[in-house]
Amino acid sequence: MNLTHDAMLVSLRITAWSGRLYDREASTHVAVHHEASTAAGRYNKCLLPRTAFAAINATMSAGRTAHYANTLPWDDQGSRLLPVANYERYTGEIDTGTAVKWLGIAVKYLGIRTF
Repeated sequence: MNLTHDAMLVSLRITAWSGRLYDREASTHVAVHHEASTAAGRYNKCLLPRTAFAAINATMSAGRTAHYANTLPWDDQGSRLLPVANYERYTGEIDTGTAVKWLGIAVKYLGIRTF
């Protein structure tokens, strides 16, 4: 096996919005009410229901699982070895599967309509 012709290095980076927003008013209210420093607590609002975050986390997990199932460990910086013969399957699972799941989440929880 010649690695320069039969394999490639791939990396997967997944980022997601936390769905939380700092609530300055609640933080100040609690600090004043308990006679504490305003730096004593930081309170956040959840902007989406828990079920939405469960769906988002499941989608991210499925993407990681597909990435690990189709690649082999290569270095300590996160790059993994993808055989060229597995390229089509890998891109299909990562692109299509994840996009369809994100679209379902967007329609269900965010009210985004598609045509």
